[in-house]
Amino acid sequence: MTKEELAAKLGKNMKITSTRLGELIKQGMVTKTEEGNHKITTIGFKSLQRYVLPRIRAKAGCELDCARVARNPCLEQADGRRDHWKANTQS
Repeated sequence: MTKEELAAKLGKNMKITSTRLGELIKQGMVTKTEEGNHKITTIGFKSLQRYVLPRIRAKAGCELDCARVARNPCLEQADGRRDHWKANTQS
């Protein structure tokens, strides 16, 4: 993904995007390809899984779990969330 594409998707200006990409490259989270695009590294992906996703899930609370169960009702019994899901989806 180019800097321009990333800035547009994030809704940030180019200076902020470019600065942050430089920081991520120095940390080894992102690498620049020969074509001038940027891609996440394995270290960056693992860091995302370990540190960022849990924070997103915590902020979302039960919304993610309820949406997951709503898409796949079999999960109601599989992971014991049936009562939690019903309590949060019934009016």
